[in-house]
Amino acid sequence: MKLILRSGNAVDYPRSANDITLAEYIDWHNNVRLAIPSEIMEYDTLLTELKAQDISTDRLVEVATELELLNYVNTKLWLSKNWHPYQLRVVRSLTGIQDELTVDELKYLFDKCTDALLAPKDITYKQIYLHQGITYTLPSELMRRSTLVEFAETAQYESALKQAQGGDATGLLNMCAVLLRPSGVEEYSEEVFERNVQAFQTLPLMVAHEVSFFLTWLSSKYALSLNRSTMQKLAKQMRD
Repeated sequence: MKLILRSGNAVDYPRSANDITLAEYIDWHNNVRLAIPSEIMEYDTLLTELKAQDISTDRLVEVATELELLNYVNTKLWLSKNWHPYQLRVVRSLTGIQDELTVDELKYLFDKCTDALLAPKDITYKQIYLHQGITYTLPSELMRRSTLVEFAETAQYESALKQAQGGDATGLLNMCAVLLRPSGVEEYSEEVFERNVQAFQTLPLMVAHEVSFFLTWLSSKYALSLNRSTMQKLAKQMRD
């Protein structure tokens, strides 16, 4: 689906996480997202708190006062100087469009892009994925430390997980690169990992959501020994 702009040009936009690549997501998460005006974050946080059912009367008054002081974020001048440039940056990062947009066009595309970035409510996973003509499979068991190869596999995964938890979305790409293997490749290798990292730049974000769901399902089904506070040790052979 494309939006026909007032200029006469048509722009394609993402409708879901299937339409956003991991490279695009990483750029948005690590760079573009951080440019959101702090006033917007504060305003939204206060609005959420205001709607909370358990908010006390005193805090209700405080929040209302703080919102009134921040109400300038709704003025046309502030929006045009601060909010619209951020919206435009998000839209351009996920659509590649360089056209001048009307305020209505910008809002429409921004809402579509941000909705597509969200993880779907209903997620499942597939054992087999086809990407760029290559079939990839998820492992039937998680990493073990019994051999040097398996130790390296676990270490690479833990490094990627720590990277993601530290706020670097590149870790999500690296986790997929560790877990997804070309069909017929059973044993982990750095060579396979590096090839996957390059190939998965264009992997749909939806696949990363599904791989994350797979890990949640697997850990629950097999009661893996996890360090849940730091999630640094996703090792141990699966056991019933």
